[in-house]
Amino acid sequence: MENATKALTMAGGILIAIMVIALVYLLVDNISNSRQTDRELEKAKQVAEFNKDFESYNKKLLRGTDLITVINKAIANNEKYLDQDKIYDIDIHFMLKTAVSRVTVTMNGENRKTDLTKTKEVVEFAPNTMYKLIDYKQNDRINAKLKDFMSLGAKQKDSDDGIYTEYIDEHHFTKVYDNFKVFKRKIFKCTKMEYSSEGRVNLMVFEELEKIDEMEDFV
Repeated sequence: MENATKALTMAGGILIAIMVIALVYLLVDNISNSRQTDRELEKAKQVAEFNKDFESYNKKLLRGTDLITVINKAIANNEKYLDQDKIYDIDIHFMLKTAVSRVTVTMNGENRKTDLTKTKEVVEFAPNTMYKLIDYKQNDRINAKLKDFMSLGAKQKDSDDGIYTEYIDEHHFTKVYDNFKVFKRKIFKCTKMEYSSEGRVNLMVFEELEKIDEMEDFV
């Protein structure tokens, strides 16, 4: 009888221990799941806030200044995640109806009227050509020509005449007469927006509207 009582006591102790272990496991599992859920909710919130910054430009009518802003935002994002997976890259595509050109005038001498050398006009962005921000041939994965154009625009932002001047000295300088100002005044529409497997905006496509009647459809 005494042995039976001991056996029952041991069995009861083992059962209680198993129940305690099970309860502890469930508690830890619930805490872990709760933390995982919190992380997923926070990640979803961050993605939503990130997307909102770009989705505000998903319009049928916007200025070239807006497109410039989107491109610069995408460049900043891509540079931020340069050492991480390409899944965080954002590509911006755009197509123009009219060209954007650059004319360079160089002065090498004391006479500012006769010592000027005008180079041939260089077409920066041709019409009916799709230009893309992402260029995986570049180390930073950013289209060098487009990045340079945006940089030039930043230098000209305080200039009303669209001229950026690089001085060597008083009699040697280069003036770049650029159509950046014209680009800013163009009218575009967003024709496509795509998302990555992470739910982040990763592609936006814009096309220039050239004619007034094209724009009237979206006003």
